[in-house]
Amino acid sequence: MSNPEPSVPTVLPRALRRFSWGVADQALSSLTNFALGLAVARSVATEELGLYTLVISAIWTVLGVSRVFSTDPLVMRYSTSTHEQWRQASRAATGTAAVVGIVCGIASAIVGWMIGGSIGATLIVLAVTFPALLVQDAWRFAFFAQARGAQAFLNDLTWGVALIGLFAWVLTSGRTTVPWLVSAWGIAAGVAAFGGMIQARLVPAPQLARRWYRGNRDLSLPLLGESIASYGSTSLSNFLIAAIAGASALGAVRAASLLMGPTQVATMGISLVAVPEGARTLAASPDRLRRTGIAISTAASVSVLIWGVIVFFLPADVGRLLVGESWDVAAPLILPMAISMAATAAAIGARSTLAALHEAGHIARVRILGGFLQVGAVAVGAVWDGALGAMRALIVSETLTSGIWWRTARKVLREPRTELSSQQTGPPR
Repeated sequence: MSNPEPSVPTVLPRALRRFSWGVADQALSSLTNFALGLAVARSVATEELGLYTLVISAIWTVLGVSRVFSTDPLVMRYSTSTHEQWRQASRAATGTAAVVGIVCGIASAIVGWMIGGSIGATLIVLAVTFPALLVQDAWRFAFFAQARGAQAFLNDLTWGVALIGLFAWVLTSGRTTVPWLVSAWGIAAGVAAFGGMIQARLVPAPQLARRWYRGNRDLSLPLLGESIASYGSTSLSNFLIAAIAGASALGAVRAASLLMGPTQVATMGISLVAVPEGARTLAASPDRLRRTGIAISTAASVSVLIWGVIVFFLPADVGRLLVGESWDVAAPLILPMAISMAATAAAIGARSTLAALHEAGHIARVRILGGFLQVGAVAVGAVWDGALGAMRALIVSETLTSGIWWRTARKVLREPRTELSSQQTGPPR
């Protein structure tokens, strides 16, 4: 006789706790980065700040590549596995992150040696830090895959405390150059990466990276396409706004985006937990997967709209206190930006549903199509009415894209399928 399905009152508090840890972890990471960014901006020359910004962009790009090959397959396939399977898979995933860090580090060192100067020195330092940065990031996802959000938060807290202390030492000792700041990033990440090994009682296994890739390339390669489409469409959209409507229009969009920052923290935190939560729902009750996705999307969209309304009704004096004179040009963008972001958030549950079903190909195709819609809408909107036109056009494109996400998810859910489990590939040994 099968076990009865857990009641909603029993399951919901557990899910809320898991999502709360996701939001808390993302908030900790974002607030730490924001505070450090302000500290650097107030302490270094403009040229150094520009170089620091480029380094941070490079770090986020490499993190995105690492995740699609290491931890994305981990959370999609091993969120419902046994503890022993999770241990073996986590050793392989964190080992793969280390290998990606070594490969990217070698490339960074070669480019840095060829360029020379301050930029070259920074790239060489960055090369040394990449393995630690990627392994620390991988531990976060490994812990969330086992519903151990508190452990992920503790690991990020370790990173944050170490980083703040090291940055404080660098900034007060007069060594305010980007290579020293990057060294602080790397050392702090190394401390947290080592702490992750202690928390998990595991050591990354780079020797398993090749087998991990072979066993999960059906997910990793499409997800890499999704990542490229996501970053590329956003970058191209920003470029088009600046090219068509002027740099000041892009500045207005950036100021409005800063004011909407807390919603980005919330949606990123929800996204962090959404995929493993979808996998657990599928394992417990496949019939509940669509309802879980709808609940995730609803929570994300409502949180964005509530914050958007709050910011929209801020007194002008408060707005200027937050973003200076940019408030005057950013204020008209708040409401359309909030609506477009809510439409984007409405797709989180659909994507987590597809990820739980291991439908990486569908995820990549929808993301690429959505990218084309986004870029086209921004171009037409910017020609029509500058930054405000671009934001209004985004409402249309993001709503259409969200509809495509859910239409795809419903179509896939109707298809007959074999049971999914981590046994399809088997944990590397």
